[in-house]
Amino acid sequence: MKRLSRRNFLSSASASVGGVALSQLIPFTQAIASPGPRHNCNSKFANSECWLDVCAPFLVEAPESGIRSEIFLTSDTFVGRTGYADVADATEYEIYLYDGGGKPVGQNGVAKQFIVPAMQTTVLNLSELLGEQKTFWGGMRVRLRPRGRQSMHASDLFSSAFVRWQTESSFDNVHANPDPWEWKRPHSFFYSMPFPPLEQYECVFSLFNPNNERSAGTITLHAETGEKLRELPYELPPHASLLLNLRRGEFASDFVNAFVSGRNNHAGKLLTPAGGTLAIVNQPGSHKSFGYLLIRRSGSSRFSVEHPIHQPPFKPLAVPAPFDVTGRFKPKNILFTPLVFRAQQIGGVTLDTRFHLSSGAPIEEFLWAKPFISDAG
Repeated sequence: MKRLSRRNFLSSASASVGGVALSQLIPFTQAIASPGPRHNCNSKFANSECWLDVCAPFLVEAPESGIRSEIFLTSDTFVGRTGYADVADATEYEIYLYDGGGKPVGQNGVAKQFIVPAMQTTVLNLSELLGEQKTFWGGMRVRLRPRGRQSMHASDLFSSAFVRWQTESSFDNVHANPDPWEWKRPHSFFYSMPFPPLEQYECVFSLFNPNNERSAGTITLHAETGEKLRELPYELPPHASLLLNLRRGEFASDFVNAFVSGRNNHAGKLLTPAGGTLAIVNQPGSHKSFGYLLIRRSGSSRFSVEHPIHQPPFKPLAVPAPFDVTGRFKPKNILFTPLVFRAQQIGGVTLDTRFHLSSGAPIEEFLWAKPFISDAG
């Protein structure tokens, strides 16, 4: 386990990011507080520190294929503008790792426990947590809580933990999914995201059940025009994972083919050559799961990872008129991204941006219109 100062790292960001990170990583040995009583955030403990959960649905360690994972923890909770400076505030962590079948890694089901001073970013190599085990794929749950001079909550669940996957020629990282106490209830959730054209991209979806109870539901793949391509029921025991090969529309067990160029078996018919939408709905009375979509352009060694978005199913609202009284279309929302590239070369790499959009659970009722075909003239 290693750490680096977030302030020093950010202030040096104008230099080579990789060089700065490597030069400032030092062993971490300091624990500044003893663990206190354990409890989750609920009304009974509203005025004291609470355990908060995030989960990463997919980690992999496959040295023979050049695939490794790292875990980044930010320890970003402290009091005041300079409250981190006196090392009085910190964040306590518990790391839980589970292989694809739900088996925990580590003694008593905990892979690692430690406390980190505020503003010290911790970097964990997955191999360090596995011990003698050389290969692994599965999911991770991180429990964290502030340990400081006064009661507080973790400031930002989205930035509490990140996962990085690395191959010999590529890497990608994404934040872990917040899993607050309010979401830990056996109700249905709608979980969806777009996927790119399968003729051009290899896509593997990983679904992880971080709960102590089973998770069951249905994964549905829709074509770009909305029709249903395939519906796949699933049932995950506690802490177990599954892999879905979107090109085949089938569950898979070989995660390496999603990452390593030239290893994928292209035999057989594609489910669809185009893009579409992936949607997951868990059964009522069953807990929800979390997923990542792994995307790699065919023939390329580089890949990316994205996560779907959760929505609780509910009765749609009545549909409003799409135009105002003057006949102008009324926009409802705006999507934006801070970076867009077109044939931009940076450090010998050419960057291009592609957008893949889809619709999730409808906020409003659908207006269906029967097509009219004229045979005149």
